[in-house]
Amino acid sequence: MINKRFNRIIVELAKKEENIITKEQLMFFLSCSESKALEEIGKVNMNLTLLGLPLIEQTGDQFFISALVQHRWNEVIIGRKFATIVYSESDRQALLYLITFTELENLSVFHYQSFLRVSRNTVLADIKKCEKN
Repeated sequence: MINKRFNRIIVELAKKEENIITKEQLMFFLSCSESKALEEIGKVNMNLTLLGLPLIEQTGDQFFISALVQHRWNEVIIGRKFATIVYSESDRQALLYLITFTELENLSVFHYQSFLRVSRNTVLADIKKCEKN
């Protein structure tokens, strides 16, 4: 698990144009000694290795964090990649019923498409099958 203070560093780096932080800034943000800061970098790099992302590199007194790491920071925090959910036909039909009966506003095909992440034709075909059942 990534330290909450380290998360603050990533947020601060996102505000800068360059993705570089000095050792002093790192120790300030983490409120710790140099050895503890390097230990935190090591923990983050372990997660980055598991996810196949570029490591935080140290050159002298500066640390470079890749823009890709910043972009996929949520994956680094939880230590795993997000999975895409693909619903089976019967699951989609059950979800169509559920969405329809729990919504308080009018629904369109677009609502179903965005929730199920399928095409318009798939939604329409599932609705027809639901009507038959």
